Parts: sequence; structure tokens; C-alpha cells
Amino acid sequence: MSRTRQHYTPEFKFEVVLEVLKEERTITEIATAYHIHPNLVTRWKSEFFEGGAKAIFARDKKVDEI
Repeated sequence: MSRTRQHYTPEFKFEVVLEVLKEERTITEIATAYHIHPNLVTRWKSEFFEGGAKAIFARDKKVDEI
């Protein structure tokens, strides 16, 4: 049986990254609270620092369109 890949909205990703930036909890605690893997949180954080909000919101779009 195959599992379908979970897709997260840009708003959800941004909410998680903002939670990480507050530095009130560890990445593991945040990932557990949102029921996602800690590596995913770390990747979203890296994408945010590399390209800002455009990196998170432009997953399937051209960056210039935003």
C-alpha cells in the first residue's frame, strides 16, 4: 500500500518558521506539536533564510509572480 505525499500550505509553512524564529521551543518540540518531521522544519527554515518568504510561497510558481 502506498502513501500519498502530504502537501502543506504556504501559510502553514510560514507559521511553523515563525514559531522557530521565536526561539521559545526547540525544533523537535515544534515539529512534534505540528505532527511533522524535524528535518522538514529545518528545511523550511533554511529555505526561508535563503530566499525569504518567496522561497516558501513560490514552491510551484515563478518567484517573479509573487
